[in-house]
Amino acid sequence: MNIFQLFGAVGLPVAMVIGAIAAWRASRKEDAPEAKSATWRDNSLDDWRKERARQAEEERAARATAESQISTGRAEEQAAEKKHQRIGG
Repeated sequence: MNIFQLFGAVGLPVAMVIGAIAAWRASRKEDAPEAKSATWRDNSLDDWRKERARQAEEERAARATAESQISTGRAEEQAAEKKHQRIGG
């Protein structure tokens, strides 16, 4: 058996297995430095969002109490006068 045949039959598959294990270990998320550090979260707009939600809830409550004053689009459509114009001969 030639040295090159021995390397191709035994050495190359062993080298591929070792390379696959090394690639797998390098790609794991646990080894990444950003996985160990605390994640940064932008909470600068939290107060604004809470205020906006509170105002929206107040507007919903106000619309619910003033429901009798609102005319629907269907009522406006029925009340509108329709004009038909014939164009041409």
